[in-house]
Amino acid sequence: MSDDDPFPRPSRRLALPSGGSGRADPQNEEAEEYLLSAILLSGAETLGKTLGMGIEANCFYSPANQLIYAQCVDLMGKGQPVEMATLGMRLTEMNQLDQVGGYANLMKISGRVSTTAKVEIFAKKVHDAYVLRQAIRHASAVVEAAHEAAGESPADVVGPHVSRLMNALSGSERHQALQWDKIVEEAEAVATQICERQGLPADMIIKWPWRCMDLVFQPMQRGQLVVLAARPSVGKSSLARPMALAAAKAGHHVAFFTLEVSRVRLPLQMAATLARVGITELGRVHNGDKVAFMEALKSLRGLPISVFEHDRSIAQIMGRVAALHASKPVDMVIIDHGGQVSDISRANQKEKIGLIGQLTKGLKAFAHDNKAVCVLLWQLNRGSVNDGNREPRAADLRDSGELEQDADKVILIHRPDNDPSGGKQPYTASVAEVPAFFQNVIQDKGRDDGTATLSFRFQRTIATFVPEEGRSP
Repeated sequence: MSDDDPFPRPSRRLALPSGGSGRADPQNEEAEEYLLSAILLSGAETLGKTLGMGIEANCFYSPANQLIYAQCVDLMGKGQPVEMATLGMRLTEMNQLDQVGGYANLMKISGRVSTTAKVEIFAKKVHDAYVLRQAIRHASAVVEAAHEAAGESPADVVGPHVSRLMNALSGSERHQALQWDKIVEEAEAVATQICERQGLPADMIIKWPWRCMDLVFQPMQRGQLVVLAARPSVGKSSLARPMALAAAKAGHHVAFFTLEVSRVRLPLQMAATLARVGITELGRVHNGDKVAFMEALKSLRGLPISVFEHDRSIAQIMGRVAALHASKPVDMVIIDHGGQVSDISRANQKEKIGLIGQLTKGLKAFAHDNKAVCVLLWQLNRGSVNDGNREPRAADLRDSGELEQDADKVILIHRPDNDPSGGKQPYTASVAEVPAFFQNVIQDKGRDDGTATLSFRFQRTIATFVPEEGRSP
């Protein structure tokens, strides 16, 4: 067994005949067990890699291995540890332990490897065997169709099966090319709805928290990557929270990665926005305000928001999103914020650019493939500050190249030195001096919607944006 290829030849075992040949289906049970062992060794990080490579439960040949992998994905999607003890308890609770060969088989599998160094090789072997099985199935269908054709056009009879065979071999069976007329038909349906409703169909969009943003910026479209950026402490998170809340209240499933503040702060700040009572004021406000705050907090129960604070690498984040989506479709992903992703924060400048591109392209692909909206919070560099605190541009995004290129929308928050009346609002001002900052929210890039600016008052005690009615610079 070489270091480059630990499995020089796929093992075979008795299976149902393929295509009537009586031969066993291609499979590699060793690779399947080695892959599962690596997942149980390092958990979410390795599972995230396999999901990113397109490995799903049905890629495994062994029903037991299919079940083990599916439960690992489900554990990850529910935010539970992916390791031996948790898996064993889950299988026991689901009365599936015997189906995977009991604890004895789980122990055998978990002890297969002591390193995850070759996980890509294991995954490729599993996927290759799966592709070969699919190819045999579609090739058999070609043979059957050809035998049964009676005076019909060979292209009409055999063609669809040949197309499926080629898609299986290219690994794109789920992304088959659609007929052009079918695409045009779908476009006609969308255009009709736009004409009738004066806007995109509801199932194609996710609305902003405020109607003025929908009117001026246009709603976020499914499949888009939205970059939301500002200088530190200007309000990125305070804008992202109502975005999550509005989406969840509309019934959309939101995955929120809070990498900078604790998870409990998310509902507390949402309640502060709803009740208009600051968290730090709770101890001294009127009892009625306290009751209003607690009622607002209780109203958040049951909302479809999944919060994660320990998934910090790109692989963990993308793996978590994929696993969560497998158990319940995800409509919106919010990462607060990208600079705290561990791969990026620890990298040198040269490595950082590539890693940012890996993150943005991963989010963009997830949004596109799953009809979701991905929102990535980011910091601005000091370019606009050093230039007299001018309004920022997309080019001011820190390490901006890949971000600016991949984003469908770039939303920037700017706090001018003066409010419209000329009053000073320095960053160092206390809440008593400046209880509300005047700020502009700028759409500097809108792939389909152009650029625009809206004005808000940022209420500091409740960390909430309030639109300035009738004001748009």
